[in-house]
Amino acid sequence: MATYGGVLRRSAAVVEHARDSARSTRLHYALLLWVLLLASLFPRRRATMLFLMAASKLALFYGALLRAFPNSALLRRIVDRRLVAALLMAVVGAEIVMTSAVPQFLLAMAVGAPLVLLHAVFRTQDDPAASGEDTAAGNGGELGPILEKKEDLELGSQ
Repeated sequence: MATYGGVLRRSAAVVEHARDSARSTRLHYALLLWVLLLASLFPRRRATMLFLMAASKLALFYGALLRAFPNSALLRRIVDRRLVAALLMAVVGAEIVMTSAVPQFLLAMAVGAPLVLLHAVFRTQDDPAASGEDTAAGNGGELGPILEKKEDLELGSQ
């Protein structure tokens, strides 16, 4: 009877690589989705677009406050980043629903989510000098070196 351990290890390595890529570039992915949403709102929903721009300015202001006062107990402990992000998302979501911009939101997500997913899966290492000949060969996102490293780690831990 055939075992599928190798296939499962490879698929687990691909999922792990996509998670690592998404973690390291999540701000860029969020900005891409935000820009796509703004672009989809531009022709018909300018008021919604302006509200989203104002909300992004508030988020940037909060980020600037975090950088300006890194040891602030008020900003770090009481007003947590996750709380601010959840509040911002709730307000923006309610505003999108109230202005009937849900189709534009879904269109932006339908275009952006596959782009983000494809980039997360096929992204290669950032520093070409760090991996030597693997990325210098121009493997175009091939997962061979990643899978070999993952298998080496698994064999080393046994």
